[in-house]
Amino acid sequence: MNMHSHTESRHHHWDGARSARRCVIATQIALAVTFTFGLPAAAHATATQSHAAILETARAFLQQQLKANPGRSEIRLGQLDRRLRLVPCDGALRAFLPAGAAVTGNTSVGVQCTGSAAWKIRVQAQIAIVDRVVISRGFIPRGTVLTREHLTLAEREINAVSQGYIKDMDGALGKQLKYPIREGLIVTPGMLERPALVKRGDEVTILSRGNTFEVRMKGNALANGAEGDRIRVRNLNSSRIIEGTVRADGTVVVQM
Repeated sequence: MNMHSHTESRHHHWDGARSARRCVIATQIALAVTFTFGLPAAAHATATQSHAAILETARAFLQQQLKANPGRSEIRLGQLDRRLRLVPCDGALRAFLPAGAAVTGNTSVGVQCTGSAAWKIRVQAQIAIVDRVVISRGFIPRGTVLTREHLTLAEREINAVSQGYIKDMDGALGKQLKYPIREGLIVTPGMLERPALVKRGDEVTILSRGNTFEVRMKGNALANGAEGDRIRVRNLNSSRIIEGTVRADGTVVVQM
């Protein structure tokens, strides 16, 4: 065989190899197309339930639950794990409150599919109830009778205020503190009492009233008393102990 014939033979071999490779690649492409489009949709479906729809269902449910609450509600929902892939719900999404879960603070809300997929998931939530309330301007000592200088109004989270709170300044003015409070503290009704107008041992005026008469006499208070309180007093003339109601001016009125 001469050199020309040998070279020609090699060219024929390479052309044949190229043709074979092209056939293999074409066959692989055809198989890939058949595999992708020829299988049932369920075998290669990529559709999953929208996380946004789940979170929106949870939020709408909580907003409805919080409608009756005072103040403004702030709802912060936890994000779902991005790896979570749920079958798309072919029915309605329904939210519910799991057993033992509260509608405030750190809690969770359930969301379930009511369609044929029938899955259920929990969404973590933080719920803050914010309202405008009376707070202390600074440190206030025990026994202080509150004035506007002691108080101000501010928005505060009230979830954990189990003793209640005061929204109107007038609800605290003129009341006396049972114990000292620090600056910025929410003022609750349990911190306050009406100031004692009469103290035990004080000399008081007793006003004895009947249908047609009023008699004033000196007496001695046997207990502390705020306006409207009923206390026992001793008549200093007769030493008789009687009970009367403390008036705003400190007089103890005895109805005969």
